[in-house]
Amino acid sequence: MEKWLLRSCLFLSNFFLKFIKKKYIFILINWLIDYILQEAALIYLHRQIFLFLIFISLFKNFSSYQ
Repeated sequence: MEKWLLRSCLFLSNFFLKFIKKKYIFILINWLIDYILQEAALIYLHRQIFLFLIFISLFKNFSSYQ
């Protein structure tokens, strides 16, 4: 998670230097919100996949005992 945060900060600082003008700040804020929502959705998806794989492995173990 810290690696993601550092990468995001570096990426945003590079973008902020390009979008110094006031009329581009709104575009930058929209991009930031979209980026954060995409990362959160990806983290949620990975967690759901991980839980699904755990459920499948538990089900296989349970069915092999019977």
